[in-house]
This record gives sequence, structure tokens and C-alpha cells, in this order.
Amino acid sequence: MKIALIYLGRRGSGGPFSLELGRALAQRADLSVTLSAGLESLPAWAGSPFPVQTVPTFDGPLAAAGSLLFPASIQALVRQLRAWGPDVLLFPMAHPWNAALQKALAPIPSVIFVHDPRPHPGLAGWLHSRVENPSLAAAAQAIVLSQALAPELERRGVPGERITVAPHGLLTYPRPPAASQEAPSLLFFGRIAPYKGLEVLLAAFEQLSARRPGLRLRIVGEGSLAPYRRQLARLKNIDIHNGWLEEEKIPAVFGQASLLVLPYTSASQSGVLALAAGFSLPVVATHTGGLPEQIRSGETGLLVTPGSVNELAAAIDSLLADPALAARLGAALRSDFEQQRSWKSIADKVLHACQHCLA
Repeated sequence: MKIALIYLGRRGSGGPFSLELGRALAQRADLSVTLSAGLESLPAWAGSPFPVQTVPTFDGPLAAAGSLLFPASIQALVRQLRAWGPDVLLFPMAHPWNAALQKALAPIPSVIFVHDPRPHPGLAGWLHSRVENPSLAAAAQAIVLSQALAPELERRGVPGERITVAPHGLLTYPRPPAASQEAPSLLFFGRIAPYKGLEVLLAAFEQLSARRPGLRLRIVGEGSLAPYRRQLARLKNIDIHNGWLEEEKIPAVFGQASLLVLPYTSASQSGVLALAAGFSLPVVATHTGGLPEQIRSGETGLLVTPGSVNELAAAIDSLLADPALAARLGAALRSDFEQQRSWKSIADKVLHACQHCLA
């Protein structure tokens, strides 16, 4: 089977996700990969056991709109893909060009990953209506990353027989040298948005700081901090990187943390959690969306009720008070990803979806 994997994003976990998936698929299928020339993690693809081509895409919303109105670049990519003659098109992430490529390359069937079947609260739904919905309608198969979210795809009109569930795999980076920690440090990592529950974490941190004066919190991510200014103003020992973090700096940030906190009030699943697993970092998260499928509370991490400041503070405090338990949970999380969410097993599910298309 000839599979054309097409990932045209430039930043974020989509690059490492696509690379791990591609490596696993290449063991079982004839794979060719097309990437954006602006992909931040492009150096990691050097030496891949499959052909990789890059194409210029765009670097902003206006350029994205222009590329759709004047689709010369898209048409050039269509010609390249058609010349290779794939049996299936595979899109690991949503992108403005996906639907145009699917339409132009019909009747070649396509398989798409849907990372967020339900729009997150507080975020605009234009991505679904203008970008993902046309691609979803054109896809022969849709892959969702947690069983809990499969019904959301059905509510968007995708029949159950066109849905495959495959978990999020482990994301690994080179481990940094062990850092000496003068004080324990909590990590909040990723896009700052209302559904991420940062206000809950700040309230919990305020409670914990009264008992643990040396405790630190590091906030790393893009997004507005305006809703949290009053809370931040009365708190100490908080380090903030309010912007995009380059790929090469991720290992140091995770390596310096005592534990990762995901205080989400709503979630699909978490690529940040898959990152933490790669570093064997213990995690405290909330029982929402697909997160309970990624963490077994008390075995591979701790889960608390979304929005509960007291539960979140108590869970964090229990791991800070018992470093041996925290280390066991972190190691168990990585082991669980390696055994239950291996990229080989994920590739098997993707191949099954591709074969279903061809059948």
C-alpha cells in the first residue's frame, strides 16, 4: 500500500507526532511524506527511512487566505502527489490546504486525524466550520485519539463505521542532564486559553505556597494572561514565558520541573501529557474528556475533579510530600505509553483504517 502522509503545519507537537507515526508506518507500508518547508522540527526528519519532500506554505492568516484564493502552490503539490500515485492520503493534523488537496486528488481516499472533535470552550469555531468540516466531509475515514470523543464526531455527521480510535503516542526528546533543584517546581505548559483552567492552578498554588514557601510555578505558553493579572499580582515564585517555546528548549523546561499540572476544565486528550510521559514526569490532571484514557489515577498519575481548587492542591501536595511515589507514577506513565500506546499499535490502527478505505 502506498501512503502519502501530508503534514503542512509549522510549529507545535504536530511535527513530532507525524514523525513518530511515519516511522512506524514505514515498517508496514510504502510511505512518502510531504512537509511544510517552514516546519520548526524539520531537522529531526533528516535520515528518515522514507522519502521526504518539502513545500513552501504560508506564514500567517493573510498569506493562508491568499494561498487558497490563488492556489498555485496547492496545484503544484497536487501534481507532485499525483505523479507518485498514492493509494491513500493521510493527514495527521488539520490544515487549511487539506480539503483542497482532498478535492483535487479525488478519487484517492483520504484518512484524517481529528484531534479536537469538539471545539474547546472560549475558542472560535471557525477552524471547524471553515477548515476541518470540509476535510472531514471528504475523508473516507476519521481517526480520533480517545474513545470518549468518538460520539462527538458522530454528532458532527460522521457515521460510526467511518471512525477509528487510536491513542496519542509517546513524544520523546533528548533528555537533558539532571538538574539540581533547590526547590520543587510545578509546570503549566501549552497554549493559554480559558478551558486550560489556569485560574484554578493559580488558586491552588496560592494555597500550597502558604504551606510550602519555596514552591515555584513555571508558566510556559502563548496566550493572553490578562484574565489572571489580579491572581498573578499577589503571588510570588512564578516564572512566566508568555510566548512560543522553541523545540530545542523543551527538554530543559521539562527536565527542571518536579511535576506537570493539567488543570483543564475541558479536554480532548493532551499532547503535553504525552510529552511529560517521554520525560517520566509525574502528572496531576483533571478527570475530563479523554484524559482518563491517558492516565489511570493512582497508577500512572493523579486525576482530580475539574475546577476543584482544593482537590488540585491536595493532589499536588501529596506528590510533593512523597517524591518516591511521584517518581513511580512518572515511570509508570512512560511505561504505560510504551506498552499500551506504542506507535506500532497506533500504526496498525491507521493501516486498518486505510485498508477499510480501499475495501
